[in-house]
Parts: sequence; C-alpha cells; structure tokens
Amino acid sequence: MRLAKAGRTSPLLVAGLLFASPAYAQDPCLQEFKWTDAIHAKRMGEKDGHFAQAEFTSFANASVLHLTLDSDRAGMIEVLGAANGTSVQLTYGGDKLGPDQFSEISMIVEPPMARGDWPRLPRPCAIPEGVTIAFNQDDQPATGGHSAREPKFYGTLQRRGLQVIYSMSSEDGETSRGELRYGRDLKEIDPQTDVSGWNVFHDKSYVEKLPEISAVPLRTVLERTLRRTDFPPAR
Repeated sequence: MRLAKAGRTSPLLVAGLLFASPAYAQDPCLQEFKWTDAIHAKRMGEKDGHFAQAEFTSFANASVLHLTLDSDRAGMIEVLGAANGTSVQLTYGGDKLGPDQFSEISMIVEPPMARGDWPRLPRPCAIPEGVTIAFNQDDQPATGGHSAREPKFYGTLQRRGLQVIYSMSSEDGETSRGELRYGRDLKEIDPQTDVSGWNVFHDKSYVEKLPEISAVPLRTVLERTLRRTDFPPAR
C-alpha cells in the first residue's frame, strides 16, 4: 500500500526523513519515485497550543496508520489478503472505530508538493543530494495554485539518499515537520505485534473487540479470524 494521491494537498503539510537502503549502492534515489511513493511518512504539526501527528508505514503484507490529537490516539493495521481481496483490519482509539474513518490519513501525511506539478520539486529524487532548499506558496504552479484566501507558508527541505527532511510554517501560526522514506524492499509486519484491546474487522465487517488483560499477538488474531478462509496468516 502506498500513499494515496490527493486531488489537492494543503500547503501546511510536512514530510520528511528517508532512510537509504543497502540495495542501492551508489545512488539510492531512483528517479521514478514520486512524492506519493513513500513507504513511510510522518507529519507533526502544532497550532494554537494543540499538537497533531499522523504516521503511515507500508509493509509487504500490511499497512499501519497512527493518529495523535493532543492526548487522544487512534490507529489501524490493515493486513492484506489473498488474490480474492480478503483482508483484516484492526483499529484502536474508539468504540468500534471503523476502518473507513482512517481513509484520509494518507493525504494528511503527504508533502505539499505531492501532486508532482511543482516545477522546482517535481519528484523527491530531483532534489540535489545534501542541498537545503527553501520553498513557499509561490512554488505552486500558476494553474490551481495558491489561493489569496489561504495563508501563505514557507519551509525548507533536504534530501539525503532516500531521506528527505523538511519543515514548514504558515502565517496563520501553524508549524509542521515530518518524515518521508522511500524504497523497494518491504519487510512483513511483525506477527508478534501486540494488538490487545484493538477492534477486529474482516473485510471491514466488525468481528470483535480483543481483551486488554494480556498481550494478544497479531498472528493469533489472524489465524482465528481467517480460519475458515483462504487468507494466509502472518509468517
């Protein structure tokens, strides 16, 4: 699962830190990578004394989302299924908080240039290695660019191999910073991940709420939920 492409991305979003993979010896950053190809993205923002953080991680067999709003936390693990498309979703942060309520997080963690139409910053690998680049609302294309009603913003970014770090500030008082990581070699999610207390869904249909009294490994939940399906349990 990769970051979904948004039709319009807020200029206040932040993205950032990409870690180089040993699979790429000399130049790890491949030119075909798009901004929305990140396998890990995290954005943190503050405004008017409130803090928000959204994080997305893609695994070979799953995707994981986490959201923090001040002291409130929520998240979802979606484990991908067999060729027939079956899947299992696990959520936390509310009473039967459903998978559809996490559908916009991938857009929240996107960088402002995610559409790929900024002339100076069309792709992450188009950024020179180790050079700090300043940007603002004027970097958006003239067609469908920055509206006069939207707050102006400015920021800086830097690429280090498969890493891109950047931060932003807006005239309305919001500050943002975050992480992006790119790569091809995805690991599978740890089957021992503790999901005690999480809500379980099979193909987005509610199944159960897991007990919180002891650790519950993800592998156990998948095997129990999918015992009568052709969905392969985590290895």
